[in-house]
Amino acid sequence: MKNRFNRMKVENKVTLIMIILSIFMLSIVILIISVRSIMINDIMLNDYFNEIAEEKAYLTKYKIDLVDTTIAQIGRSISLLDNVQDKDEYTSNSVVYNDLMISAGEAELEKMILEHTWSAIEALPLIKSIGVYFEPYILSSKRSGYAFKADRKDLFGEEVTTFNTYEDYAQQAFYSEVFRKSSKHLTTLNPDNVDEYVLSISRPIIIGEKIIGIIVAEILWTEFDDIGMPDSKYEGLALNVMTSDFTVLYDPVEDKIGVDASKSIQESSAIKVKTNMQKKEAFACRTYGISAPGKLLQLQERFFAPMNVLDQTWWIHIGVKALEIYEDILQTILTSLITAIVSIILLSTTIRIFNKKLFQSLSGLKSIAQNIEMGQLSTKVEPTYNDDIGQLINNFNNMGTTIHVIIKEIEFLLAEMSKGNFLIEDKIKANYEGDFRRIKESIINIAINLKQALKSISEASTEVNTGAEEIAISATHVSMASQDQNNSVLEFIEITEEMAIMVEEINSQIIQSANLGNVVISTTAGGKEMMNEMLTSMNNISTSSKNIFSVLDILQSISKKTNLLALNAAIEASRAGESGKSFAVVANEIRELANTSSNTVKEIENIIQTNLNLSEGGQEIADKTAEYFDKVANKIEESTIISNNLLNMSNSQKDSIKTLVGNIKQLAENVVENAASSEESMAISNGLAKQATNLESLMKEFKF
Repeated sequence: MKNRFNRMKVENKVTLIMIILSIFMLSIVILIISVRSIMINDIMLNDYFNEIAEEKAYLTKYKIDLVDTTIAQIGRSISLLDNVQDKDEYTSNSVVYNDLMISAGEAELEKMILEHTWSAIEALPLIKSIGVYFEPYILSSKRSGYAFKADRKDLFGEEVTTFNTYEDYAQQAFYSEVFRKSSKHLTTLNPDNVDEYVLSISRPIIIGEKIIGIIVAEILWTEFDDIGMPDSKYEGLALNVMTSDFTVLYDPVEDKIGVDASKSIQESSAIKVKTNMQKKEAFACRTYGISAPGKLLQLQERFFAPMNVLDQTWWIHIGVKALEIYEDILQTILTSLITAIVSIILLSTTIRIFNKKLFQSLSGLKSIAQNIEMGQLSTKVEPTYNDDIGQLINNFNNMGTTIHVIIKEIEFLLAEMSKGNFLIEDKIKANYEGDFRRIKESIINIAINLKQALKSISEASTEVNTGAEEIAISATHVSMASQDQNNSVLEFIEITEEMAIMVEEINSQIIQSANLGNVVISTTAGGKEMMNEMLTSMNNISTSSKNIFSVLDILQSISKKTNLLALNAAIEASRAGESGKSFAVVANEIRELANTSSNTVKEIENIIQTNLNLSEGGQEIADKTAEYFDKVANKIEESTIISNNLLNMSNSQKDSIKTLVGNIKQLAENVVENAASSEESMAISNGLAKQATNLESLMKEFKF
């Protein structure tokens, strides 16, 4: 991945980095906005449902308090009478009990109670009925039980339901609980004959400190439908009234009334709700429902608002499925996500287009670099913008122009130098700045060094030419001397062979006759004389060989000097680079020729030294031979007794002569080789002289 990024274009790198940074920043912004939106929505939803719950709790409590206040006013109107029982005569018929005669005061009280009762039922639709129940003989001295209930269904006829005996109502909870607690009592979930769920509020009627009866109002739960939720987008929303023990008092769905709501949620959730209810404050919590096997666990957000109804605490409960309540939040997140994706796409496209235009100049810069890489230094590209990249392109254009001018001038200078013209200082016109100044100095130094090297080579070639001519002359002399030496050796061989024949004859004649002594003496004298001539010839050969040594020393000196000059020429040529290659070739050939000449001279010296050694050996043998001839000449005149000794000595002399003949033949071969070497040396010297002449003429073509 890193290598792939490194190989990407700068435009793509910047685009990628900007897109990544933009995505990162945009994601952070959207995340912050989304989180803030979620938090705000969550707070708003909580506030919304809490406000609704509190509002519904207030409305529910208000309705119940309104009924309670209404019956309380009826009870107070009765309690204000000092003496309920009127002692007047019973002259009036009771409206409640048609067969009962009551006093005028009792009739007036009964009328007032009925009027207040029917007025309350008519004024408050949520009141189903109002019942007034007295203790025995309180309202009428003739009846132990006096009680009636006015029901809404009888409102138009104003007919009431009566109770004949005290026992018919005395044991009812709505009645007995008031006396037991001496306070108000609330009875819930008492369905009447038409299967309507009602609740009843019982209040005592007190005169002084004595309870003389109670007044009971039954409230229809159906009249609480207006506390339900308004039209809502939450299909799973539920609102009901429940007690602190989770008993549902009211629910728009009647099947849920009287149900224990804790049975529909997990135990841990029920405990959490009960714990919060103990604080008797509004709260919200999340509960987990009990799901059937294979179904998803139902998650709900629940909002509770308390209300104190008489001596009980009721709760308005609003339950919403978490998925529905957070649908807006999820929709917000989805919208934010889509917005982010669209924004990223638009931003990426914008960044790509912007960067493509911004880095358009890089294409020109790349084109310049590629042209420079291919050697096209005169290429120019007009910058798209006058920014840093545009200035860089202008700098590249200027650099290409400068390098092009310098290269053209260097090409011209090298062409002049290749033609042999090294006088170039006054031909440098271009402006060499910075490191290019070193190139200028290097070219000038190369020209100066080449001029000096060529000058040295020219001088050396002149000296080599002169030395080669001297070597050629000396080689000619050596060749001529070798030829003379060869002729002398051949002549000496002939003489030696003749002497051998003569020794043979002497040897045979000694056997035949001692009388031939004089002849032998004469012959010996002749042999001695020829031996002297041979010694003289050998001395001449030795002298000639020494002369050859002198000439060879000169050749060796010339070869060494030539080798040194050729080496210097090769060094100077290598410094000159490409322009000095031709000089290096010539210098190498001269050096190889000098080395060959030196080796040849050494071989000639070895041959001449061998010849000298052989000459000295031959001279020694010749001296001995002369001594033998002297002894023979002196002894011939002696007694023939020593003829045998002389014969032996003659045999020895014969062997020595054979050896001498062999040595002389070897010397002759060496002389022949010496002559051949001399001719070869002469040819080499002539070739060296010719090369030196060519080098000298070649050097004249250079200007330095």
